Amino acid sequence: MYESFYAFSESPFGMTPNPHFLFPSKKHEEALAHLVYGITQRKGFVAVTGEVGAGKTTLCRALLERLPENHASALILNPAFSATELLRDIVRDFGLPGKKKTKRGLIEELNQFLLASFAQGRNAVVVIDECQDLESSVLEQIRLISNLETETTKLIQIVLVGQPELKLKLSQPELRQLEQRITVRYHLEALTEEETKEYIAHRLRIAGPNHKANFTKSSASKIHAYSRGIPRLINVLCDRTLLAGFVDGSLTLKPEHVAKAASEVRWELPSSRPLPRPGKSMPWIHVAGMAAALLLVGGTSGLLLRYRTVPAALNPDPSKPYQEEETQFSEGAIPTPTWSGTVLTDSLRQSVSACSLLMGLWQMETEPALLQDIFSVPSWDSLIDHGFLYHEVKTSKEELIALDVPLLLEIYEPDLSSSSWQVFLGVKDGRILLHNGTEEIHLSNQEFEQRWLARALLLWQDFDDLQNHEEGVLPLLDPSYKDSGNLDETLRLYQTLHGLTATGRLDPFTLVRVYADTYPSRVPRLLWTEVSR
Repeated sequence: MYESFYAFSESPFGMTPNPHFLFPSKKHEEALAHLVYGITQRKGFVAVTGEVGAGKTTLCRALLERLPENHASALILNPAFSATELLRDIVRDFGLPGKKKTKRGLIEELNQFLLASFAQGRNAVVVIDECQDLESSVLEQIRLISNLETETTKLIQIVLVGQPELKLKLSQPELRQLEQRITVRYHLEALTEEETKEYIAHRLRIAGPNHKANFTKSSASKIHAYSRGIPRLINVLCDRTLLAGFVDGSLTLKPEHVAKAASEVRWELPSSRPLPRPGKSMPWIHVAGMAAALLLVGGTSGLLLRYRTVPAALNPDPSKPYQEEETQFSEGAIPTPTWSGTVLTDSLRQSVSACSLLMGLWQMETEPALLQDIFSVPSWDSLIDHGFLYHEVKTSKEELIALDVPLLLEIYEPDLSSSSWQVFLGVKDGRILLHNGTEEIHLSNQEFEQRWLARALLLWQDFDDLQNHEEGVLPLLDPSYKDSGNLDETLRLYQTLHGLTATGRLDPFTLVRVYADTYPSRVPRLLWTEVSR
């Protein structure tokens, strides 16, 4: 639309990964050097990780263009496959028929190709993107592929590319053999502010050597602040900024054009949600729901509450500012819940109490006896009969913070020699805040990494039945996509902006985050959300 106005020969900020536009930052050059070294020296496995939108896929394409001619390559971009399907795609990407129906047949076909390539002095490379989404069984099959070798040489070089969650997945005990075989690693960081400015200038120059677009220094700085230096987000915002300038008939792109573009995609500057200061609590949830939760569990160690939104009953006169007041429940005022059935173990009692607390945060009440039955099996399906949906997942600490909703984590208790489920409340002063239904627990990052078993249980409610009516989520997201029907791309953008895994699917984490943004008085939020380091 605006290409001729700015004298571009092509769009400078397209969303499709294009190695022609690869920005030669120090980080990207280092990553390419690591990749080329690992492949040409036949190191077997190379791993590259980076945040969503950091430029990993573009890097993969640029890598394949830079490899010497004596290299055969296969690029797998969306490996949501079974082990057999992945094998077939690798075989076919190498130009082979891939008609065998069994894993054994496909491996034999691949092995014959690799031996023939080696005899001709050629090296074979397979690059697999989005590896964090692969099942452990599929990753194990990839390891077995690497066993195709001569007495002295690896016949195939494998590059695993993925988001930071890939590191978490590879640390699982069942994948330790694969983890040990990765000899070259690189993590692709976001761009600095100066690199962001150079990145913008680079893409403009490629799109039109004599272009007329002029991003001011302050507008480029603002783009970095909004995008946090993530190339894909820079592209989105620059594209909208150019459109805003075009509409205004301005060749100079000013901060107000950037602000207008950001508002169109509902972006906020990170500073617009200030981090809590020590000693000051953040607005949280409806006090009635919290009180109900506290009545279900034992003492609270003086848990302090504030509102994230102000119920009309508490502030009947909207013309007057509402004065927040801390409400503190004394331990003695909270009745101890009664338990039925057999005697509970300490870990089971903690899990039940923590779940009762979490349900109270959602303003729902459930009998402890019911939860006792659910957690003693465990049988999460019973939660559905009581108004809750659930999602059990292995995830990262960063995604827990990005979700910004309390959920249950499985925590190992050394004193009990077992694990229990505890409510994740957030991060404060660099420490992880948990609640076991009786008291708050503060863990250092090291303690948390040692004791958290990487399992999370998200309880939630599907208010608008979006699970069965996905089209209903579009009006709640970026309004510019309402008529496009491009739900996958809309979701990827939303997930990226909110720090969630960019699957392009309406998964439970995304649904809950959408509901939290849409119905702030109905969805509980984390008490503290500062970044843990």
